[in-house]
Amino acid sequence: HGAAVLRAGAAEAAARGAALLWCNGRTRARGFYERQGFRVHGEEFVIEGVGPHLVLVREIPPRTRRTGDAAGRP
Repeated sequence: HGAAVLRAGAAEAAARGAALLWCNGRTRARGFYERQGFRVHGEEFVIEGVGPHLVLVREIPPRTRRTGDAAGRP
């Protein structure tokens, strides 16, 4: 289900013109995010009361992004 949620979120972000997705993911879920095309950005950090995390990023290819003018209009 997690992969389906990420796909839907990425599609919505692309439709809105986003160039990059990022998240704070639990370190133990790193493999899951990497299988979804994310890569680690930076060092591990700890969210107090939750545990170790990583910042993960994934670029959205230009061909899937909606483009508009400088004011953001389609």
